[in-house]
Amino acid sequence: MQSHGQSIKILDFPLLPSTNTYAKENIAVLDDCTLISAEEQSAGRGRNGRSWLSPGREENIYCSFVMKQITDPFRATIVSSLAVLSLLEKHIPDGDIFIKWPNDIFAGDAKICGVLCECTAQTKDSPLSVIAGMGLNVNTPQKILDAIPQKAASMFSLTGNIFQRKKLLEELAEYLLKYYINYVQCSKMVFLEWKEKNRVLGKYVELEESTGRRRFVTVKDIAEDGRLLCVEEGKEFLFSSGDVRLVKNPELFRK
Repeated sequence: MQSHGQSIKILDFPLLPSTNTYAKENIAVLDDCTLISAEEQSAGRGRNGRSWLSPGREENIYCSFVMKQITDPFRATIVSSLAVLSLLEKHIPDGDIFIKWPNDIFAGDAKICGVLCECTAQTKDSPLSVIAGMGLNVNTPQKILDAIPQKAASMFSLTGNIFQRKKLLEELAEYLLKYYINYVQCSKMVFLEWKEKNRVLGKYVELEESTGRRRFVTVKDIAEDGRLLCVEEGKEFLFSSGDVRLVKNPELFRK
């Protein structure tokens, strides 16, 4: 698969412990723009050490995209989340799909995809690469989704249609290649598109810091380094790490 002289290679496995782990362990021999995927993961991992549910073959997409021209996980998150968003918007045009800062894709109030980007290098003196891991709920039935602590959705639960995993994977690869090339060539334009697709922008939200502290704030902007510019009781501050939840009926929370 090629675009503007650059190509993407797909390595698809029946089973891996984790596509991100495979990519990190083999980064020295993997080409830039390699997409590693697995029908099943036995040790999938999400943000903050959370596990990724891997219920069975043909149900979900588990993949990791190798980017050797980007060295910042946040930049890789921009590329990968826009690619997933484009895929979902194509197949679920009325699905209310959006990016939820910092690295999740939601359909309405339900999570449909998680993204985990990690830096790695062949040796301590080697250039950094970034691996973007993606877990997309494709054909997961509602009974499995209901067992997940966080409200979740799948392409099947939203449409009633069964999707061909390999075909979707190829389509996702095309979007990944497109946004990767565009980002390398003009990062500002891709960042602005990503920022526009973030539902938190301009919203009243609940922040949960890594310490467990919770704050209700308005998100004024997203800085170029990915941090949220928030306003709390008239004072601005930057928020870099933790969970964000959109507040329903914000007028009940505002003083």
